[in-house]
Amino acid sequence: MNEFVPLRDAAEKRANVLKGAVQRKVERSEFCKLFKDFAAAEGKVVKFMSDNQSTCHIPPQAVTQVKANHDRTVKTRDNICAAGAAGPAGPPPGPRLSDELGVRGVAGPDNTTPGRGTFDTLTGSPLGR
Repeated sequence: MNEFVPLRDAAEKRANVLKGAVQRKVERSEFCKLFKDFAAAEGKVVKFMSDNQSTCHIPPQAVTQVKANHDRTVKTRDNICAAGAAGPAGPPPGPRLSDELGVRGVAGPDNTTPGRGTFDTLTGSPLGR
């Protein structure tokens, strides 16, 4: 128990720092660093509980729950830090509806095609054809 309490206290301290960072609305890069610190502290708690489960008489379901929580923490950390690495503009935009439907965008000087369109009045009336 003497070894566990400092590990737990460090994880709680880092969790409180994260909570304060959310309230202060810190930059994503700083939040990523704080989240990494928290994940590392939580990882030490999980490792201690796994290594000393039989010695300290820790119930198996408690260890399983702590590991599941830590897995969610790691996944969240990866999402937060990956989104921060994408830059201030964020991830690239996905395909637009017109791309998916195969429809050409708005006509402009670069994408016009000469020929017989519905509104092509230079070659005569489309109704007369």
